[in-house]
Amino acid sequence: MRLLIDCYNLLHATMPPALAGLDEAGLCRLLAAGRFDEAVVVCDGVVKPDTPARSPVDGVELVYAGPGRTADAWIIDRLEADSAARRITVITDDRALRQSARSRGARVMSCREMIQRLLTLAGSHLPTPPTETDVAKHVGLDEIQVQRWKKELGLETDAEDL
Repeated sequence: MRLLIDCYNLLHATMPPALAGLDEAGLCRLLAAGRFDEAVVVCDGVVKPDTPARSPVDGVELVYAGPGRTADAWIIDRLEADSAARRITVITDDRALRQSARSRGARVMSCREMIQRLLTLAGSHLPTPPTETDVAKHVGLDEIQVQRWKKELGLETDAEDL
């Protein structure tokens, strides 16, 4: 599968906790773990401070659209230049880009669908969730603490409470 990813559209989607804080480099790393023929992560504009100028991994390309240019415009140009656009999947929730990609024969995947795939890819890199026996159970207040709070709050105590 060949992917063109509207990077900031995807990264600004609601992420599950396992993917919280995902950035351009992290996205590239996760995509490298997948089985994609080609993955191009397309960012709006130019490289920003503290962001990578290039993908940190082989097999995934990180591209900036250029000064004053959107990732959407870059993706549309790429689709127009490709003789096999029907083999490309565009990842975005942007309605206009989705429509434009479809009109050029490309497939479209929502950010939500891609996030689910990324969760699967990240699964092998995430720590195993704790089991119920690993988690300390909430004990609550003991009777002495309950009585102290009742006294502190001025609540009456019943004979049964003692």
